[in-house]
Amino acid sequence: MKKLNYLFLILFVIDLIILLGYGQAQEERLATYTYYRVCFYWFYFFPIAYFLGGYLFGQLLLHRSLIFMSPTVEKVLLILNLGFLIVYLAIAVLLTVHVFTDFLPLNIAGHLSYFIMSIFTKALFLFSALGLTLFVCLSSRKSRKESLSDSTL
Repeated sequence: MKKLNYLFLILFVIDLIILLGYGQAQEERLATYTYYRVCFYWFYFFPIAYFLGGYLFGQLLLHRSLIFMSPTVEKVLLILNLGFLIVYLAIAVLLTVHVFTDFLPLNIAGHLSYFIMSIFTKALFLFSALGLTLFVCLSSRKSRKESLSDSTL
């Protein structure tokens, strides 16, 4: 668990450093009317920062607490968390490829980009909630394993 926490912390710092270039990418978008660089910020870097921030905030908030969740609830939350992230990532990759190659029909690309941009503009906090949920599920699993090992001694 500690290795995962350090990995997420390092990735969070790297993502924050990358986000420092957002202003320059936004200026380039306004000057050239293309989304080549700014789409990476919209589709990947901001959601990653919110997700990792939610995870690390949960770690900061609930570091010493013992959280016990039912194994079925934990599995359902992990599956929903992973499912949303996979769907979002699949759409983001598809739209990123579309930005560079323009292969999707205009109607499909419009609906997919509306979905991604509505998440970016109105519901980016969902990634924080997903990160917090991931931390709660992982710490619950760790707490359950520790309590089982303590009870067998």
